[in-house]
Amino acid sequence: MKARVEAPIKNMVENFIKIFEGYNLARGTFTRDKSKLPGKAEGKSLVHREEVTKPMWENHLKGIEPSLGIMPVNENSEAQWGCIDVDDFNLDYEGILQNIRKLELPLIMVRSKSGCAHIFLFIKKFIPAEEIKFVMNAFAAQLGIADKLDRIYPMQTEFLQGGTGSWLNMPYFNLEEGGRYAYKDNMDAATLDEFFGMYEKYVQEDLDKYLRVKTQEKEKPKEKKIKKPCELPCIKNCKAANNGKIPKGSRNEFLFHQGVYYSKAHEDISKTEGTVKTPETLLREFNSNSMVEPLEEKEIIKIGESLEKLEYKYKCKSPQIKKYCDVSKCKTNPAGITPDEAKELITAHDILGSINEYGSVPPKFFMYVQVKETTNTLKHVRVEFTGSELKNKTLFMKKLHDWGHFPPKVLDQMKPNDFADFIDGLLERRGFEEASEEANIDFDFKVLMRDFLEKTTVSLDKADILDGACFYDEKKGMMHFKLSKLQQYLQAARQPMPTKELTFKINKILYGKKDNGSVVNRMGQKKSCTTWKYPEKSENFVVTLNGQEAVEEIEHEKN
Repeated sequence: MKARVEAPIKNMVENFIKIFEGYNLARGTFTRDKSKLPGKAEGKSLVHREEVTKPMWENHLKGIEPSLGIMPVNENSEAQWGCIDVDDFNLDYEGILQNIRKLELPLIMVRSKSGCAHIFLFIKKFIPAEEIKFVMNAFAAQLGIADKLDRIYPMQTEFLQGGTGSWLNMPYFNLEEGGRYAYKDNMDAATLDEFFGMYEKYVQEDLDKYLRVKTQEKEKPKEKKIKKPCELPCIKNCKAANNGKIPKGSRNEFLFHQGVYYSKAHEDISKTEGTVKTPETLLREFNSNSMVEPLEEKEIIKIGESLEKLEYKYKCKSPQIKKYCDVSKCKTNPAGITPDEAKELITAHDILGSINEYGSVPPKFFMYVQVKETTNTLKHVRVEFTGSELKNKTLFMKKLHDWGHFPPKVLDQMKPNDFADFIDGLLERRGFEEASEEANIDFDFKVLMRDFLEKTTVSLDKADILDGACFYDEKKGMMHFKLSKLQQYLQAARQPMPTKELTFKINKILYGKKDNGSVVNRMGQKKSCTTWKYPEKSENFVVTLNGQEAVEEIEHEKN
């Protein structure tokens, strides 16, 4: 098998890279948990901050774990491919492909790792990512799958400094025997050579014609088409957070909320189902299937009467619903909230986005938030949190404020219990980044100490410690510093630590000790002076005196 596979892979890999190239300084990996077969692919997904090399692509095609994931958006906020990720086992994918060809859309449908579909659009050159996402959303609407898709790539249209963006598993993992292949028009599996031919047939020079058509269509009222009854994103989030059922205290709000959806989508639902189901009938089914304890019939009748009076407005701002609100998904549903309504709904999800976990020891969590750089400009910064900071609203908000992020009142006004539920929801959907061997709390603190020494005056005269300098004892190879000086640096670096935690780390990580000694000042007077000292060998550092290097950097000991 090896001799038969390697030769074609070697010849094909460059062409494959050219088609799927994206951000080249990070990659995603997915390792499948084979114990979960069959069904939706489950396994371990990680982000690796390292250059994507040709051997990685080759290993992907050979089927060598882990499979390769690529971020489509590069440092210039450009991409050359987009993808509609559809993750619904109940869909007619053959029908979707036939519809793609009927509408003459330049798309290639690929079987995903879960057995569903990735629908790709390719462009010959890198263009603004926002143009691709715009067109992909339009294609999803044309195909009638806007409310069925899992997500659309590129997910981010702007490259965030220090970030990576969301990644997508590449097709043709395990070239010879894998299941991630492109579909030919008859739904047969396409070889990689055949895929290259399909690419040449459908790849676009640019997206101008689709952007123009979409601009013209935007001026016309949108026709609302709902294939079948579905649940609003807020209802899905609520059920996911409460063991699959809507809890007591929220049932009336959510029942009316879903009733509005049924009323808006009713005509097309009736046509699709083949039988006439009134919103009231659909509401009874929802009440029976979705509530932890169904409401009484009189409540159904009451809500039905309200809906008959055309009281169709969603109750997104009610306390029970807003904490589960997902504006970005809801507004993509033709029967969901309108663009004008979406503008009024600023939710915690919109403010903070997603949480990612960095696999350090102990683990760290981070998110990118907007902070003011100048009066008129904003920038995205990566804010890290410990587990305790995430779950405690007071500590969480303080961390945001320390970084210069002052979110709208909707977050500040959340009750502690609602906040905890919100964070739990984000953690359930969190992404992961793989940590290097050095990515642990010890290494982070050593880096802080090295930075502190590089930015602080270091003297060979102990008397200078009284003036705020650090003192380096050449004979004993010991560094002396005042704790207050280090605390000032950490405060300025936005990484303050309680005194107890700081002294613990100095002792545990640097093997430092408290020195209750004395110092003779320039006048010959003996002054008591408490410092902390640690040996040079415990950590590499550079001592500079008046800009001149005095002690050479010492290499890390190798295990």
